[in-house]
This record gives sequence, C-alpha cells and structure tokens, in this order.
Amino acid sequence: MRKSLIVLAACGFFAVDGAFCMPGVAADSAQANKADKASEELSNLRQEKLKAAEVRYNAVIASYKAETQVISSVYEASRDWKEAAYEQASSKKERLAALEDHRKRMTDLYQKTHALWDAGRRGGESDKDASAHFWELQAKIWVLEEKAKP
Repeated sequence: MRKSLIVLAACGFFAVDGAFCMPGVAADSAQANKADKASEELSNLRQEKLKAAEVRYNAVIASYKAETQVISSVYEASRDWKEAAYEQASSKKERLAALEDHRKRMTDLYQKTHALWDAGRRGGESDKDASAHFWELQAKIWVLEEKAKP
C-alpha cells in the first residue's frame, strides 16, 4: 500500500476521501469551458456582424441612388461586408466567395458609373468613374491573390 501511495504521489495524484485527484485537471477543464464559451460568443458576434454589414450595404446603396451618400460610402460598406464574410469563412472556398461577392459589387458600381460618364450624365463625374474603376481593379486583384494562395 505504501509503495502505491508513493508512486501515485510522484505522478501528481493524491487521494481525497477515497477518490483520486490530479491537480490542475479541474482548472484545465474550467479553462477549456471558458475558451469554448468565448469561441461560441465570437462566432455569434461574427455572424451578427456579417448580417449587419449586409443591411448596412443595402442601406448605403439605396442612399447613394437617392443621391444622399457619396460613392466612397458604397465602397466602404461593400469592403466592410467583404471583411465580415472573410472573417466568418472557414475555408478557402468561403474566403474566395467573400472576395468574389465584393468584386461583383464593385464591377456593378463601375459599370453603372462608367455608363453615366460615357453619357456625360450626373453620377458619372471623372472622380467617381476613376474611383469605381480603381475599386473594381483592387477587388479583382484580391480575388486573384486569394486564388494563388495554397
């Protein structure tokens, strides 16, 4: 019996009221539980952020069409939506989808702005056309860079 207690004590075990315990196991379990809760909360917040980014983009684009927002607000809202989707992504395919969706929004913005620029109409001013073109090119580059990643 004495040899068993010495071996158990040397391995970090001890007995309390007939039950064997190992110091640190309960603490490790509590830390793991806290980490799981934090991870779940983070996931929930990211999901809420993604939904909020989509709602924001749609509100901004509507305001831009009503001429109460500047074009850079459209880009910023789309970029933020892309970032929220990218953060939420758990695979390369999902990250690529986030970037592709942003690219599509920027391509659409540029096509509409450029058509107005070609027609010499309001909304197609040089600064808006150049900005939309830049943002579309930037989005295309981000997609290609993601595709090139392993």
